[in-house]
Amino acid sequence: MYTFMENVYLLGVCINPEGTLIYVNPHFYKTTGYNEKEIIGKSWYEQFLPVNKIDTVIQTMNAIVENKYSMRSETSIVKKDGTQLIVEWHNVPIVDNDKVVYIVSLGIDVTARNEVELLLKLNEKTMRERAEMYEKQNKVLEDTKKGMLNLLDDAKQLEEALQHEKKSVELKVDERTKELNEEKARLVSSINSFPSGFVVTDTEGNVVLTNNLLNEIFKVRHTQWTLSEIAGYLEGATDFTAHYRKCTELKEPVLIKDIDIGRRYIELYIAPIFLSPLSDNTIGNIILITDITEEKILERSKDEFFSIASHELRTPLTAIRGNIELIKKHYLSKVSEQSFTEMIDDIGSSSDRLIELVNEFLNMSRLEQGKIKFEKELFDLDDLIDGVVFEMQSSAKEKGLFLKYENKNEKLPRVIADSNRVKEVLLNLVSNAIVYSDKGGITVISELADSYIKVSVNDTGRGISPQNQNLLFRKFQQANPSLYARDSSKSSGLGLYISKLMVEAMGGKIYLEWSQEGAGSTFTFTLPVSRG
Repeated sequence: MYTFMENVYLLGVCINPEGTLIYVNPHFYKTTGYNEKEIIGKSWYEQFLPVNKIDTVIQTMNAIVENKYSMRSETSIVKKDGTQLIVEWHNVPIVDNDKVVYIVSLGIDVTARNEVELLLKLNEKTMRERAEMYEKQNKVLEDTKKGMLNLLDDAKQLEEALQHEKKSVELKVDERTKELNEEKARLVSSINSFPSGFVVTDTEGNVVLTNNLLNEIFKVRHTQWTLSEIAGYLEGATDFTAHYRKCTELKEPVLIKDIDIGRRYIELYIAPIFLSPLSDNTIGNIILITDITEEKILERSKDEFFSIASHELRTPLTAIRGNIELIKKHYLSKVSEQSFTEMIDDIGSSSDRLIELVNEFLNMSRLEQGKIKFEKELFDLDDLIDGVVFEMQSSAKEKGLFLKYENKNEKLPRVIADSNRVKEVLLNLVSNAIVYSDKGGITVISELADSYIKVSVNDTGRGISPQNQNLLFRKFQQANPSLYARDSSKSSGLGLYISKLMVEAMGGKIYLEWSQEGAGSTFTFTLPVSRG
């Protein structure tokens, strides 16, 4: 579940029945500005909710826990800078043994939507007041007319009264018209200042509102837009019409990233506008079109830098390692100082470690850019696992650990994958298990699961705390809450990340299946079996 919440473009939190936050996803950190230390273990009610909303949210959460059913709610949350977001939450209780152990809440930032709805309601209220005013004024005019008919003898006085009333009405109409124009100007200014192309449609698919940034994104000049015109500009890049229809029919937001429209990249977000937070009836959709070209350029530049820098480092490092070997071969016998020998060994081991790091950087960069070719072949996974276990036996015995392989099926079918890459993944998992285990041992287990072969590496090591498990499989990150705190294994934090890229490129999945502090962990990956 945490893997799912890590990748959704929604605010995601997990709260225990007492109201304590036990998990939030990266999008929550990015949106609110908090870091993990300021959130995990804190009270959801006391720290992140406005004071006037606390009792209502507590009642909602208690109802979910007591009745064990999902609920939709809308409330404000306080960001780190003190501003507030209005979020529509979908709250789902997670039940174990007929008891709610925690509540998973996924939220959509509806601040902009509510502002639009509020403006529309204000306009509706203004028009209604204006109609009432006209009705009252008409009544006054009718009464005046009756008075005129009853006072024909004093026509001049009636005429003056009528003219005075007419001018008063015209003045009031002018004042209200001015107020409506000012309200419209504020609404248009607010929409035009939005950092994305902004489109509002009705239930019939007619465009009722747009902002100026939409023209800048598509490099055109339109005063009136239609959905077909937007679809035309995105033709060949994405099926806009299908995405819009999906949002309308399912009444769920749709997010499409990295749309290439010719030397530029955009992000498309389509969300329904609900009549009210508790209603399933919609009044249209909101479309946000964001230019993310600069972000893509920055990301590409970063990847290219890693690739180029790593490649350029290999040559001098290889030369250093070669010269160290020459010194050891020809000159160490002529030097009696033990400290000099140790210094040369340190230089050699450090250069070897640097070369390993550079190779990891290069592999990561090539995998991310899709430059590594995977040789799809049929092979027997049993033989590969036996080879890895045999190869790592000496490392396990040095730490007093056992290392064994268990096959839960008599005969596994062959898999279709790149055997060299699979071996790299398995070596990495077994090596990690040895490094982080001080007693007991490691068991590699294979079994057939539907159309996949499941390989698990189970250890009796230190285990990983729940709050650190979501840090796994990230770039340059160990299972440590601080990016700057490294353990004694001298790991770069790239092993699991590279393994994830390779397994997924071969059509499988890799994940942490189980872990408990002081008891050990089980890492698992799957590979598709041959259907031939």
